[in-house]
Amino acid sequence: QDLTTCQAYLVVGCLSRSCEIPSVPKFRAFQFLVRLLQPTTMKIDECGSSTGNALDALFLIIMSIMVFQMQTGFAFLEAGAVSIKATIATLFKNVLDVSVGSVAFLAFGYAFAYGTSSGNGFIGDHGFFLSGISTCEFSAFFFQNAFAATCTTIISGAVAGRASTMSYFVYSIFCTGFIYPVVVHWVWSDDAWLARGRDGIGFTDFAGSGVVHVTGGTCAFIGAILMKPRRNRVDLDGDFRPVRPHSVPLIVLGGLILTFGFFAFNAGSLLTLQDGTGRNLSLLGLICINTLICASAGCVCATFLDYRFTGEVSLLTAVNGMLAGAVSVCAGADAYEPWVCLFIGAMGGAVSLFWTYILPKLHIDDAVGAAPVHLGAGLWGLLANGLFSIDEGVFYVDASSGFKHFGWQIVGCLVIVLWAAAMSMVMFLPLKMTGNLRVKEEYEERGLDVSFFGGKAYNHDLASGAGPVMKTAELP
Repeated sequence: QDLTTCQAYLVVGCLSRSCEIPSVPKFRAFQFLVRLLQPTTMKIDECGSSTGNALDALFLIIMSIMVFQMQTGFAFLEAGAVSIKATIATLFKNVLDVSVGSVAFLAFGYAFAYGTSSGNGFIGDHGFFLSGISTCEFSAFFFQNAFAATCTTIISGAVAGRASTMSYFVYSIFCTGFIYPVVVHWVWSDDAWLARGRDGIGFTDFAGSGVVHVTGGTCAFIGAILMKPRRNRVDLDGDFRPVRPHSVPLIVLGGLILTFGFFAFNAGSLLTLQDGTGRNLSLLGLICINTLICASAGCVCATFLDYRFTGEVSLLTAVNGMLAGAVSVCAGADAYEPWVCLFIGAMGGAVSLFWTYILPKLHIDDAVGAAPVHLGAGLWGLLANGLFSIDEGVFYVDASSGFKHFGWQIVGCLVIVLWAAAMSMVMFLPLKMTGNLRVKEEYEERGLDVSFFGGKAYNHDLASGAGPVMKTAELP
């Protein structure tokens, strides 16, 4: 038989039994295919019955649920910030991206993130559909899936009000299943080349200022650029005008739910309460205090500066400042002195506000300020770790080690931004070229809720007997 036929027989045969494809270059693609498709029988493993193991599992599950609850916060914040005519569309697509993203993370995202990489260092290639993964690790999958969902949902905020359903499907799958997992593999896996660095000094991101927020914020930034502004953001002279949020209570509720979630986001990143010394138990309180201080300082600083520059107080600015402070602390929540967090959080709020002022001047329409909060404050958080970490920061260790670590933080910033930006172009440009990136202008003008979802979010006409508005278009 010729080589191609031989390869095909090997693949078909190995799908029905446990076997290995020869490890030679011509067969490596088939090795990957067999790992993806080969059926396995799940075995319930014994994970130990000690109190410590039980507490660890319960701790991680509770933290996962709290982080997952951040999806509610995203939905409320985004729905409140956009036009009343796009409320249902925004809520629907928040439900859609977390649901589609979770399926993608199960299918291949977790394998790409935490699967062994066969020495390539770029991406994992074991554990598709959790095949071969011990059931003792399933609670870890649940936690990491909540993180992946958070990263993907960041994008929906920036493109709200004009993104098509097709674009939501594509980025939910691509970001959760590929873009984000690759960054995770570089930073948090057993084969993390960025974290490993050189000579024992490398990149540090404790809870995801870079891995989650910079990755999601960069994708959101590129998406907002390519989708161009909403119709109601530009006046007849081509100038940007402010869009007033339609529901202030939803914004406040969403912001507070997200801040609540950050306590679990950061504390849960310990992953275990058992470290043999009791240090992790001590760190729980420190992490929560640092998260609280940074979020509070970010809110106060952003509000004060906005009032100083504009003469007005903006609730959305206060909420985004609070979230920016929480994003800033993620990179080193376990390694900062609480007083330092006053500065880190305040700078996070200031950076977010600066980005919020700059984007409209560049004619970039970010519906809720996702890029300023997650990309801007996330980058600052990574740099802050290089300066203020009590374990590695420039101000706490010898100059040589401190500046080497700070250098790796800069490298990490560049690598994550370049990777996420390049993959976002790959993800969004084909949609733009085929006309599937955003909805048609007439549907946007009429309102996405009426055009695609059969009615309005607030049916005030029901009291007079009027029913819901009929659909006038298919899903975008």
